[in-house]
Amino acid sequence: MARDFGHSMPGIGGTSAHVSAFMREELRAQLQESWETTLNERLAIAPTSPVSILNELLAARLKKPGRARLPNVSRLRASTPRAS
Repeated sequence: MARDFGHSMPGIGGTSAHVSAFMREELRAQLQESWETTLNERLAIAPTSPVSILNELLAARLKKPGRARLPNVSRLRASTPRAS
């Protein structure tokens, strides 16, 4: 139909060149909700884990329900000593 009007269609990538702040925030909120739901479901299975980061998140969730958020990986990497 676009060709009928003399328009060129470069593909789906040319349709929307940027992502709006609203779209980013909406996606972030959906991912956060999914993460928190998943963490609650995991907590219902068992309150601890042999995986240290998950164990810390579960412990925080037990202390303050609703507060365990996705870890900031860049901060974790900066604060974790690397094996040589």
